[in-house]
Amino acid sequence: MAYQNRMGSNFQRINNTSPMFLGSISIFLSLSFILSIFTPTPLALISIFQGRKKGILFQLILLVLVFIFATKIFGEQLIFWAYLFSIIFSISISEIISRNIHPIKGLLISSAIILLSLSLMTGLWSLSIQGSIKDFVIKKVENISTEFKNNEKKYFPQKNKEARETAIVFSRPELLADEVIKTLPLTIFIGVIFTLWINLALLFRFLVRSKNKIEYSYNIKDLLHFKVPDYFIWPLITLLALMLAGSHIHQNIGIIAKNLLFCLGLFYFFQGFGILIELFDLLKLEGFFRSLLIVLTVITSYWILALVGLFDLWVDFRAFLIKKFHEQKEEKEEEKEEEEDEEEEEEREEKKENKEKDNDKKKDGNNSDNKKKDDNDIGKK
Repeated sequence: MAYQNRMGSNFQRINNTSPMFLGSISIFLSLSFILSIFTPTPLALISIFQGRKKGILFQLILLVLVFIFATKIFGEQLIFWAYLFSIIFSISISEIISRNIHPIKGLLISSAIILLSLSLMTGLWSLSIQGSIKDFVIKKVENISTEFKNNEKKYFPQKNKEARETAIVFSRPELLADEVIKTLPLTIFIGVIFTLWINLALLFRFLVRSKNKIEYSYNIKDLLHFKVPDYFIWPLITLLALMLAGSHIHQNIGIIAKNLLFCLGLFYFFQGFGILIELFDLLKLEGFFRSLLIVLTVITSYWILALVGLFDLWVDFRAFLIKKFHEQKEEKEEEKEEEEDEEEEEEREEKKENKEKDNDKKKDGNNSDNKKKDDNDIGKK
């Protein structure tokens, strides 16, 4: 409880600070490799608390600063493009809140718009370059391979196994280009939806503890209670069959089926993750230990969560967990009642024994008095 109060005060302090502070946090997150996925959250908070027009204007100013910072200091435009996409994600999730859209519906609509826009941009870009996309990727891989060979001692001072494996990978640019082209659509699909999902969940955590109340009809439970429609099992079975046997029909069928299967598996992961959170809520796990378990489970056992989401179609884990929880609660209450009954019975027995002892003492006292009286009578006689 104390941890939640501390977290609540921290969130309130962030809420009461200026957009410049939130913008600084977003730039810091964008420069950190691992935490850059959370960059859209402070940007979305700017739009929510400052309004749509002011928020977008301030984000554009931040984008110009990041461009200058990235090109002049780092000499790398990748930071600029990453920050640009973070702004796009932040506008998407802030619009879900501002327009009072159901989080799952907003997540799917925003993901579809971003993915379609990326597909359109990629198509237009492919028309503007000379040669095919594969030729472009091969050229880029060859450039990276040349840079790696020239600076091999810098990257790998010692000739270890990792250095040899990296050299082998870059020595075959065509094979590496094929692998990039095969996995890139899957990576983009999962990256876009997962980034929107995790930032929307984090945004809910901020808004719950916000001092300025936002009029929004939904909460994080509506996002986590993700349920894949039952009929999706048939596309899943079809894709699984094509992944296993499609290579015998055509080389690319198995690859496409595998990518689509992983895309579908992402939604089952969301469903399994919601069940995990339900379990933690029933067990009343809170604080740092809960956060640590969530992070470790997502990193190491994401495929197990996807399987849990899949088998939830037949098992209904939420109902099972709630039923088990209530059964255990009833058993504990029954045990408590039995213990209370036993204690009451022991108290009654103890009172009964004490009463009998008191009666025995009174009888012994009466007998002693009678004996003294008899002795006195005999003495008088």
